[in-house]
Amino acid sequence: MTKRPMRRFLILVVVFLLLGAALNVLVAWAAAIVPIYAGGHSTRPYASEDPWPAYIEAAGWGEPQWTDRFSGVLFDRTEHSSLPIAIKQAPDYGTRTDCIGNLLITTHYGWPSRSLLLDELCAYNQADVPRMLSAAANGGTRVGFSTRGWLPIGDNWNGILPIHLLPVGFIINTVVYAAVCWLLALLSLVALNVLRTRRRSRLGKCIACGYDLRGTNHAACPECGAAVTPRATT
Repeated sequence: MTKRPMRRFLILVVVFLLLGAALNVLVAWAAAIVPIYAGGHSTRPYASEDPWPAYIEAAGWGEPQWTDRFSGVLFDRTEHSSLPIAIKQAPDYGTRTDCIGNLLITTHYGWPSRSLLLDELCAYNQADVPRMLSAAANGGTRVGFSTRGWLPIGDNWNGILPIHLLPVGFIINTVVYAAVCWLLALLSLVALNVLRTRRRSRLGKCIACGYDLRGTNHAACPECGAAVTPRATT
């Protein structure tokens, strides 16, 4: 492969990788805007192997007590809370006003791998709001990009788009989408070439360059030298 074709090939690779990365982000953002749940959720006492992230521990929050895990077609969500598990399992949970605790919602978005991540911090106890904000500012919480005022906010979306990369998943998704785009482009070119060849043959033109061969009896195209296939007569 000479230098010029190699350069063109590398440019195409970069273009398709950029296109794959863009599609990767768009799919993850679509999952954030319109979450499609694949099933229910499960509640269990919080396991010790799932501690708070370091920046939340630095804020002095209480020990985590339980976690909810939600499965989705394009996302996985985990909710960690310092509320007592007894309150979480109480029949009136969700309507009571004494749920004093803190909540961390971590969501991984993307398909086929999870490629973007978003952390959302919620303080049920208003006295913890300053510590929550301080932890987010000083600890580097994986926040997102706010679209409030630009896009409508729904019941399942608060107007925040994920922008924190999950490197392995992002690379996998980008390569997958780039390969799909490459294949679609290749199939489109093949289909267009077949249609062009059939049209030129039907109109009595050279199938290679489109030169008008009507009224001639050449064995080769006088324009490009391509072999001419005799047209069937009826």
